[in-house]
Amino acid sequence: MAMARTDRSLELTGAVLGFAKLVLFMNPSLVDWRDGRVLGGNGLLLSAAICWALGSCLYRRRSWRTRFWTQTFWQMAASTIPAVGAAVMAYGGTMHWTASLIAILAYNCILANALGYFLWGRVLAVMPPVLAGQVLALTPIGGFVISALMFGGALTIDIVVSIVLIVVGIGLSLRKSG
Repeated sequence: MAMARTDRSLELTGAVLGFAKLVLFMNPSLVDWRDGRVLGGNGLLLSAAICWALGSCLYRRRSWRTRFWTQTFWQMAASTIPAVGAAVMAYGGTMHWTASLIAILAYNCILANALGYFLWGRVLAVMPPVLAGQVLALTPIGGFVISALMFGGALTIDIVVSIVLIVVGIGLSLRKSG
């Protein structure tokens, strides 16, 4: 009983550290709080993360009888409706359909999203959503490294502290007592 309580407290501490890194990522030196588009984009990002977490928890609770690719197809079909709605609201009639745009959309829809759903489903089959979500927090680190390599992103103290919080949070969440 005490071991389970310790594991839970480590998971909770890891989640709190993960939230702390989110606060650091949203601080005014990294995010322009005066720009409505930036705030809207970050709001959508946070909303997507909350929906993803809720969906992961609900997915894990259910015993699925359908094949995984059938599930992936319906996830993609259901997510297309709000995505198209958001694109129309954001760009209206100003979107210019080109071969490059269509290729980018096809890559993102078919390869990136479908593969992402597939791999995430496999992860949830072997790991609780709390732990899987903590490991998924490595994504901003990868994004920063790619940004720094491609665009020369600066390594600031905020980013270093965020990376440390992410890694420590994951370590605490994955650590087993005893």
